[in-house]
Amino acid sequence: MKLCGKKIGFLGDSITYGVGTSNAENQYKGFRFPDLVAARSGAIAYNYGISGTRIAKQTVPMEFEPSEGHFSTRVDKMEDGLDAVVVFGGTNDYGHGDASLGTMDSRDEATFYGALHLLIVKLINKYPKAAIIFLTPLHRSE
Repeated sequence: MKLCGKKIGFLGDSITYGVGTSNAENQYKGFRFPDLVAARSGAIAYNYGISGTRIAKQTVPMEFEPSEGHFSTRVDKMEDGLDAVVVFGGTNDYGHGDASLGTMDSRDEATFYGALHLLIVKLINKYPKAAIIFLTPLHRSE
């Protein structure tokens, strides 16, 4: 897929948002991976990364709980007509989420598999012609 001029939505957590990147003029802008993809390809990037969010719904409140919720709750607020969507998440589900893994046939947003299924269905329904790409979670110390 040629990316020049294509609209790409990046749905994720703090990594997508840009935490850990730095720039003296603007703390995050320009060094986040969606911005780098756009700069190198000519694509138009929409960054939907929010720190601390998970694919599955958190059932026990945490001290820091993002107000935007788990991934599928944010799809409706994403730009219409995207040509591609890149989903990069799961590390927070593993690291500090309370959802069980669930089963492959689950449709419960409080299980990882169920929430992942609901997210995929929601993305396909909103973007039937878009490429939908999932990046696997990064490795953690365990």
